[in-house]
Amino acid sequence: LKLNPGLASRIPSSNMYRFADFSVDELYEIAVRYLNDSKFTLSDLAGEKLRSRLAADYACRDSSFGNARHVVNVIETEILPAMGRRISAIDHPTIADLTTLLPGDIPVGVTIRPVERRIGFAC
Repeated sequence: LKLNPGLASRIPSSNMYRFADFSVDELYEIAVRYLNDSKFTLSDLAGEKLRSRLAADYACRDSSFGNARHVVNVIETEILPAMGRRISAIDHPTIADLTTLLPGDIPVGVTIRPVERRIGFAC
């Protein structure tokens, strides 16, 4: 709506809803349910590391934070590929190897914030 003021002018403000971000506990629950539905399990330490990762991501969130989409992206683009790299080094993986996430499969999040640059004189 910010990019298209004409569209924004056609939607009354009474029809605009803002939803609060999920809490860290809710984000963790989303991750656990997603993994369980996909037949993966978290070791206890991996669960703790995932909760810490989500808490760090939540603390650094901005207006583009995707809530549940963020959780799914972390799982699909970071955690599962890390697990795959670990498993590929095992000659004869067991079912447990193929379905259990370990702490090393949970990458630490890296937040890169853009540097704010000012033009002109500082106030």
